[in-house]
Amino acid sequence: MKRILFILIPLLISSADSIAQKNSGNSMQLYFARSFHGTGDLSGILFSAEYGHFFKKRLEISGNITSTIHWGSFALFVTNQFGTFDESFRYGIAGIQAGSKLGYTILNFQHHSLKVQRGSFIRFQSSSLPDVYGVTFPPAINYPEPVFTFRHEEKQNIFTIGYVAELSYVFITNKNLLLGIKAGFQNDTNADVISYYGVFIGKKIRFAK
Repeated sequence: MKRILFILIPLLISSADSIAQKNSGNSMQLYFARSFHGTGDLSGILFSAEYGHFFKKRLEISGNITSTIHWGSFALFVTNQFGTFDESFRYGIAGIQAGSKLGYTILNFQHHSLKVQRGSFIRFQSSSLPDVYGVTFPPAINYPEPVFTFRHEEKQNIFTIGYVAELSYVFITNKNLLLGIKAGFQNDTNADVISYYGVFIGKKIRFAK
């Protein structure tokens, strides 16, 4: 039994290394995700384009451009002699960021791989969400519309830096197409936490020597 193990273990290691080498190289990915801003009260979408390069068998460095948009509302419907009207207060937060990540492939088989990534980014964000808002209806004066009060303490447009962590699974087809799922979260210097999960599609790129 020991002799068999001494033979099989080097073969398995050699096979894993050869598969890792086959799955290495460059790749392009497009990522679409459902995302949540803050504690999850603001839902939205995330889109990212990423280019990756394996500089070792299991280590990859990548760069990406990512955009997010999240939205919410304070629902208010007003009924008067003219009918029922939607007087809700609606707001949105949108951002675009550029970053880089270092990835490590935990499991690497011919058609399947599992990878973790950590990285940093710089982000521009614009928000129409006030820091404090309120509504009075009916107002003290005899007016048939609600009265909103807004207070802004933070700037509408800001630049931040932050970190990101991700876990992804990818299926590699015989034509080097990448199909996968990914989940992650990020935080920045404005304490804007964004969590997300979604799917991605991509392709391995091999340059001629």
